[in-house]
Amino acid sequence: VGFPTTLTSIGNEAFRYCSSLKDLQIPSGVRHLGEFSFQGCSKVTNLSLPAGLESINRYAFAGCSELPELTIPASVSSIKDHAFSACSSLLNLTIPEGVTSIEDGAFSTCTGLLGVSIPSSISHIPTDAFSGCSSLDNLTFPSSVASMGNFAFKDCTGMINLNLPEGITDLGYGAF
Repeated sequence: VGFPTTLTSIGNEAFRYCSSLKDLQIPSGVRHLGEFSFQGCSKVTNLSLPAGLESINRYAFAGCSELPELTIPASVSSIKDHAFSACSSLLNLTIPEGVTSIEDGAFSTCTGLLGVSIPSSISHIPTDAFSGCSSLDNLTFPSSVASMGNFAFKDCTGMINLNLPEGITDLGYGAF
């Protein structure tokens, strides 16, 4: 997709189910991605998010099942619910330090996900955040994580090593 450099916002469902899209170079001026904006773009293999992006809205890239890697810009403060759910080819994930909020199911059923780096700016892992990430095998949490929602890591059947932080006070129902 050739986006104009003047673009600052991509609206709800703008490219939903455009299943032939392969390369998404979102221009540097874009600050907002609407809900479901690229959901179901199952052939996307290259995604470049701009440095000034502020949040990743709900279901924005859900079902981008061929996406192998992802760099979330440091400018992003929140990742809304199911933003990257069912991105089954995603292998590794580093959530930048600026992210303070991850919502329900944000990375659920990313079945190829092997590793996740969670920043110290996160204090809560919500419901279903990484549920169904069946290849995830090693997790270490920063000391800032105080609670985990219900089913946060449910069906992470490949889990071999898990290190919970010393200060955690609440593990939700079926967290693991």
